[in-house]
Formats: sequence, C-alpha cells, structure tokens
Amino acid sequence: MYFLLMIFCACITLNKIYSQGCPTPVFAPVSSFAPLNSSFSLTLGDFNNDGYIDMITANVDQTISVALGNGTGKYVTGSKPSIGFSAHYITNGDFNGDGKLDLVTTNFPSNIAVLPGNGDGSFGSPVFYSTPGFSRAVVTGDFNGDGKLDIVSANQEDGTVSVFLGTGNGSFIPAGNVDVKGAPRTLATGDFNGDGKLDIVTVNEGFNTLNQNTISILLGTGNGSFSSPAIFTIKNDPQVQMIPVSITVGDFNKDGNLDVATANSGCINSTCDNVSVLFGNGNGGFGAPTIFQVNTQNFSIQLTSIASGDVNGDGNLDLVTVAFNSQYAFVLLGNGNGSFGTPFNYFIQERIADNPIYTTLADVNKDGLLDIITLHGRFHVSILLNTCQAVSLPVIQCPSDIIVNNALNKCSETLVLNATASGGPSTTIQYKIGNTVISSPHEFPVGKTIVTAIATSAAGSTSCSFAVIVKDNQPPLVGCLQNLTVNATTMTGAVVNYTYPFVSDNCPIVLFQTTGLHSGAFFPIGITTNTFEARDADNLVICRFTVTVTDPRCGNNKVNVCHKGTTLCINTNALDAHLSHGDVLGSCAVNSSITKSRQSANEIIPVNNFSISVLPNPSFKNFSLSIASTDQSEMMYLLVTDILGRVVEQRTSMPSIKNISIGEGYKKGIYFLQIIQGKQSKVLKLVKE
Repeated sequence: MYFLLMIFCACITLNKIYSQGCPTPVFAPVSSFAPLNSSFSLTLGDFNNDGYIDMITANVDQTISVALGNGTGKYVTGSKPSIGFSAHYITNGDFNGDGKLDLVTTNFPSNIAVLPGNGDGSFGSPVFYSTPGFSRAVVTGDFNGDGKLDIVSANQEDGTVSVFLGTGNGSFIPAGNVDVKGAPRTLATGDFNGDGKLDIVTVNEGFNTLNQNTISILLGTGNGSFSSPAIFTIKNDPQVQMIPVSITVGDFNKDGNLDVATANSGCINSTCDNVSVLFGNGNGGFGAPTIFQVNTQNFSIQLTSIASGDVNGDGNLDLVTVAFNSQYAFVLLGNGNGSFGTPFNYFIQERIADNPIYTTLADVNKDGLLDIITLHGRFHVSILLNTCQAVSLPVIQCPSDIIVNNALNKCSETLVLNATASGGPSTTIQYKIGNTVISSPHEFPVGKTIVTAIATSAAGSTSCSFAVIVKDNQPPLVGCLQNLTVNATTMTGAVVNYTYPFVSDNCPIVLFQTTGLHSGAFFPIGITTNTFEARDADNLVICRFTVTVTDPRCGNNKVNVCHKGTTLCINTNALDAHLSHGDVLGSCAVNSSITKSRQSANEIIPVNNFSISVLPNPSFKNFSLSIASTDQSEMMYLLVTDILGRVVEQRTSMPSIKNISIGEGYKKGIYFLQIIQGKQSKVLKLVKE
C-alpha cells in the first residue's frame, strides 16, 4: 500500500480574518461526499464563476471528478471528464487570460495535460505535453516575468523539474528540464531570496541514492531558468529514516523570510511521523531543521500531506497534516516564533479503509474561517468546517491618576489599586511598576510612580497605565538657633562657632545654607544673617538667625574690656596687660550672653525656662519623662526620632508641666528626644536596651 503515499504541497493560506482567535480550534462533525474512484489529489477554485469554492480530483481511472460547491460546505458530484491517462496530480490557473480557471494534471506514464475551462464547471479537450518520465506533482507561476502563467512539473524518476512557459493563449512552450540533484516527490513556489523572482523548492524522497531526505532550492533568474540547486536536509539524526512526503511554505517565525515545513514518514515506528521546519535566511538559504513530533502512538501512521494557514485566527500560521494509517487530522498551532504546540486531533474518516492522502485548507462556507478538506484515497473527500469562535482580548479600564497625601510620619502611602477588566470570569489583573510585579494594596513612596495594569484572559493580554502621585504634606521639623551676639576678638571681627540647625522629617531631607557664614568662620564686626533651607520632596522650611559681632571700641584709641564683671573703657596701650590678667575684650554684657548661650552637644537652642528629666536611661522597657517649664502660656511639642532621623513618635499640644511615659514599643537602639516650646528646644539621647 506504500505506493498510495503520493502526497504533495498544500500551501493554501488566508490572511487573518478575525482579531484574536480561539485558544483551541473547534470544528463541526466531519461531513463527506464520494465523487471519485481512487483519487490522488484535488484542487480548489471557483470553476463555474458562482462565487463559491468548487473541488476537482485527479483519478486513476483516467478521469477528473468535478464537485460544485454551494457556499455551505456541501458538495454535489458533477461531471467526470476523461483525460485519457491515469491522472496523479492536479492544480489550476487561468492559462489563456479569459477569466475562467483552467486545469493542469500530471499523468502516468509521462505527460501533463492542460484542460481549458469553460467557466460553467465543464472543460475542453486536454492538450498534452511530454515529460521525461512520470511527473509526481505540478505547480504554476510566472517564472519568466511576462505576466503569463507557466507550469513546472516534478519528475521523480528523472531527478528533474520540467519548465513549460505559457504563451498567454492557453498553450505552452517546453523550456527544458532542470536537474534538482535529488528525486523530487513534490514541489512548491516562493520568493526565497527576496529578489522579486519566483523560486522553486522540491521535496526529495529516498527514491534513489542521490540526496535522499532533502529539499532542493532552485532560485529563479526571472527569465524561466533556474540556478543550480542548493540542498538542505530535513532531519537532524542521519540514523533516522525520515522520508519527506509533502511540503508547505510560509513565514512561520514572522521574520519576513519564507520558511518551509515538510511532513515526514518512512519508519516502522512513530519516530519518523513528524514535521521538519526549516527557517529561511532571506537569501535562499535555510538553517538546520527543527523537528515537531506528530504521532504519539507506538506504531507508524505514515504522514502523507501537510498544509499551512491560520486555523485559529490568532495571526500565526498553523500546520495541518494527515496520515495514511490514521482516522484523524492533526493541527499544530503556531506560536508566531517558529515553534508549534502539541497536535490537536480531529476525526475525519467516516468510511473504513479509506485512507487520508491529501489535505488542504480553504474557507468553503464563506464564514471567514479556514476549513480542513481531506482527500481519502479510494472513496471520498471529508470536510471539517471550522466553528472557531473568536475570543476577544479583555478590555481593561485604568483609574485616573491618583493623587494623595502621605500617611502620618511616613514618606509613603498605601493604596488599594482598582483597575477593572471585562473578558469573563477567568480574566485576571496584574499590576507592574516597570518590570516588577506588585500586589494590591501597595505602599507607594512620595513622588510619582507609573503603574501598568495588565488584564489577561485565554485570548491574550491588554494593558493600561496610570500615575500614583504621593504628596508630602508634612514639612520638615527644624530647630533654629536664636540670634547670637559676640564680642570681636580682634579689631575687625571674631571667629564664631555655632551649632547647625537640627532637622527631622518623615522623608529624606536636605539642609543647605543659602546666606551668611558657616560655623567656625571669621565674622566681621556687625550683623551677619545666616539662612538655612530644609527641603524634602514637597516642602521648604527656612531657618534664619543673626550673628552680631560687637565693636569693642569706646572712644579714640580706647576699647571695652570685661574686668571681673565690670566693663572698663581702657586705652588700647593697656589692652595686652588686661588680657594677660584674664580680662576679655568687649563689654561684660555681651560676654555674659556668650556664656549663657554656650551649647552642649544635646542642646540646639539655649534653654532657660524648662527642664527635662528621663528615668531610667538606658531602659529595657519604657522611659519616664518629667517636664517642667516656667512659661505655662505656650504648649510643648515632643518628637522622637531614630538614629537615621526617622520619626518614631510625636505628640503635640502638651501642657508645660507634664509627666509622661514613652518607648514601650521601641526596638533596641539609640533615639533622640526633642522637646520644643516656642522657639526653644532641647534634645536628649535615649538608649533602649
């Protein structure tokens, strides 16, 4: 029965006709009709010009069978014209330019026949052209660029292809035979090197010892001749006896270059029942084959034919193949990157022992979906009508940009995200910031964050984006110095040291000086204004104080010195003697202010009117604070920060006399306690053990 495995190229593809497709192809139960007596191939076209796809088969009883379609997927067997030879392969084209489809068949033992179409489903008498031996397949195309269809046949026994150039009136001129360096079982056409000229690819079966199990690429020159063939293998393991029996052409990885896929057979087990995909490089070359297994049985099913098209409407080319020893059509869904999924199986054999030998794809019921048409070798044609219902992508709706204030004492806010999506109960929504997946609710930092919401269903994914803007409405807390007055240490000024303002905030903060002189600088006699700005994400707090360096002069050649608490105006000639006895340049009033305003490490602003005691310190549990102030007219503010400046606790509007407990939930570490009343502040260090 092996001689029945004479299956050829089925390269019919359609453009994508619905948007998103269905994840799993769905077909109506198989239907069939029996127009024939042992056929080998069929061709599709509108042969009676009624707008519906018809079928014609090539039969071994020296006839062709015409089955006219009505646009519903049903067919009625019509005439069976005789061609005088046993027909093996058939295809069609308008060879005489009258707008009516004509036929060409390959016939046993050594010719092709051209039958002019009458446009009503009938055909004129055949015209024969000799070939060098039995031609297994035939293709049509304009190979010499004159706008007229030509014919090329595959001569397996001779190892050649025969070229017949069309004249445009239905006749052909033999243009010679081209050696393909193999035994061509079938062939297909395409522009494999992107030069705008039609090329040929042949599938070479192991009929003879030359280049078995290969494909040959014959690049067209544009004048009806072809370059020497380039040979590419269809298998990776030379020990596996894979035989290519059918071919289809398409851009399976969407790189803009034509690829080829072959259906393979030939083993006594399932090893060879697979598909080889060779990816084109755009210059007529092909890479190593990628193998996709079709048969999952423990015996060989003998693949016989392959076709390509977008079966499930997702925009990617899929593969369909049938096998001589199987009752099923196998659909391998393409992923668009050159890979294919595990085959789906669909029952196609209504009649016992009527083996599938040829398959192709077409929209026979005009619903925009590709159907599967399979020729069974002895009795009938089966049709699987595609009922795939397009699954639309989910529709996602993002919220408007979200603008919120920060959470109290935090440089962030936690929000629940509320994008919505339609697309069925299986639709899920995922949120991302950049490439990072986040959950809802999510803590957003102060500032602007772009969030992408992605809705995913069985049909695919859609996305939208929105901004989350968290504003910092908590300005920095700044302990600003009181104005300082110091005596000049020279006749022009003094070096003044002061403590920089203390700052604390819920967010990272920057403190910088915009006017004045830094601590430790030489300040001239007079008033210098020091300005500091504390900035966080959204706020600016300005701290400003003055440093006054007094003029020690009290007359002509006289200066003030502080002598044992009394200010004396002395002659400058006596200054060195006074200073050597411990007197200080300047008035006693200013020196007293300097003494009182001298700052310890824990004091930011001079504190004269309240006191703080903390017990115990260090503490294992909590701290007991006792605060007393002589100024009971103004409330106090308490702030606790950790060693990094992060706010741990704060209290406002506290009475000026207060006993409180803090630190119960503090972790081990060092903390800073600041008590502020008006413009005065005191800072103490707390140690939690």
